[in-house]
Amino acid sequence: MAKDIVNFTGNRNEEFNKQIQDLKDALEREQEWKPYENPNLISTFSYENMKDLGYRVISEETALDFVSKYGFSREKVEIRFSLPVYEINRHNQKRVVGSADYSPLFFEDGEKLNFVCFSCCGYDYMIYKGNLFMVIF
Repeated sequence: MAKDIVNFTGNRNEEFNKQIQDLKDALEREQEWKPYENPNLISTFSYENMKDLGYRVISEETALDFVSKYGFSREKVEIRFSLPVYEINRHNQKRVVGSADYSPLFFEDGEKLNFVCFSCCGYDYMIYKGNLFMVIF
């Protein structure tokens, strides 16, 4: 008789788990999640386009040298090689669904053609085409 109770409970748990999964799937469809591009950052398309135009990926040391020209202390800077990828739903809620490559890029012909994302003292920044921007993720 004890075995029957265990089996009954096990089957019941499977039913509940299936029902919970069905409800999660229904909620996912209702929220209408879509890809989200951060307006404070260059788009993934623009980043990939820069790589196609001849920008080259630079090392962390080179990126640190470059960022220090903007007055940041090398010891406090952390270069970001990847950034979160988000989705947004119809209620404007965001969720992280992965990460994308945003390695530092540099174009040989000039100091102004570059891209570096980094963190310093708890704040996130981007240098793009010679301009410094604060980034909010």
